[in-house]
Amino acid sequence: MGLFEEPRATILLRPEVLDTDYIPDVLPHREAQMKEIASAISYALDTGHSSNIFVVGPPGTGKTASVRYILRELSSYSPLTFQTYINCWVYRTRYSIISFLAKELRIPVPRRGVAPDEAYDRIFARLNDSRGAVIVLDEVDRLSRESTDVLYDFSRLHEFLEVPTVIITIANSESFVYRLDPRIYSTLFSRKVEFSPYTVPQLKDILRERAKIALAEGTYDENVIGLCAAIGWKRGGDARAAISCLYEAAVLAEREGADRITPEHVRRVEGLIKSSRHESVDPKFIPIVEILRERGELTVKELYEEYVRRADKITLRAFRNYIKELESLGVVETRRLNVRGYVRAVRLRE
Repeated sequence: MGLFEEPRATILLRPEVLDTDYIPDVLPHREAQMKEIASAISYALDTGHSSNIFVVGPPGTGKTASVRYILRELSSYSPLTFQTYINCWVYRTRYSIISFLAKELRIPVPRRGVAPDEAYDRIFARLNDSRGAVIVLDEVDRLSRESTDVLYDFSRLHEFLEVPTVIITIANSESFVYRLDPRIYSTLFSRKVEFSPYTVPQLKDILRERAKIALAEGTYDENVIGLCAAIGWKRGGDARAAISCLYEAAVLAEREGADRITPEHVRRVEGLIKSSRHESVDPKFIPIVEILRERGELTVKELYEEYVRRADKITLRAFRNYIKELESLGVVETRRLNVRGYVRAVRLRE
C-alpha cells in the first residue's frame, strides 16, 4: 500500500459528525435554552419590538451549537429575515466587524475603507429592506478593550432601524461585562440565558446521538460511550472534549486495523484531549496555561516570575487579576497553602 493510500473506513463512516463544529439534527439537553432564545426571536419578529439576548456558559456547553441550530431553523421559518453569525475571536475590531456585516449584506466597501457612520448608513438602508435582523456576536468577551465601541453601536442599532432586530451575544463568562459602560450592559446583557456544564448522563446522550450516525453499527459499546463521557466531565462537563475523545479513539482503532473501538483505545487517546476552556483563552493568557501544563501546580509568585521571563513585564497586581479572570472562566483553580502568610497555589482545572 502506498504512503498516501488509506485503508477503507470500517468504523468511522461519517467523520464530519464527530467534528466539534458539526450541527446535528438533535441537540439533547438544550431544548429549554433553545426554546427561550427562539421565542424571543419569534416575539420580536411578530410584534416589531427589538430584543437582545446574552448567552453565557463555560466552553463546550453547547452555546454556539444551539444558536447556530436556531439560525438554521430560522432560515426556513422566516427566509426574509436577515441573519448573520460573527465570531469576535476572528473579527476583534470595530472596523473588521462593520466590514464583515457590510460584506454579508453585499454592500460594496472600497479598498480605502469608509468611515463607520457612512458604513452604518448603508447597512441600515439594506437591513430596512428585510423583515428583521438577527445578528449573533460569538466570543464577545474576546473583543479587545479598544473595540468595545462596537457593542455600544449594536446596543443602539434598533434606534436606527424600521424593522425589529435581535442581537445575540455569546460569552464564556459574564465577568467582562462589568468593565463595560452601564448603558451597554443594561441594553445588551440584561436578558441572560445560561448554559451549565453537562453531566455524565447528558454527555452519554450526546455521544450516543453522534455515534449512531458517525460510526458503523457494532463497532462500539456503552463502555466506550461512558468512558468518553467521563473524560468530558473531568474537563468541566465539556461536550467538545467528549466528542473529540470518541473521534480520536475511532481513528486509532481504524489505524490499527481493529474492527471495533475498545476502552483501551479511549484510554490511549485521553492525553490528546484538551479542555475547550484551555483552547479558547485570550492570547495574553496562553503563556500561563502553557507554564502550568509544563510544570504543574505553582504558587502565584512562582507563576508570575516565570510569566514575566517568558511573556510580558506586568505588575504583580495586574497578574493577580489575570489569575482571577482565568479562575472565573474555569481554566484554573487556586487553593491556599498551609504555610505562613497568605500564599496561594494555582493549577489547571481538568
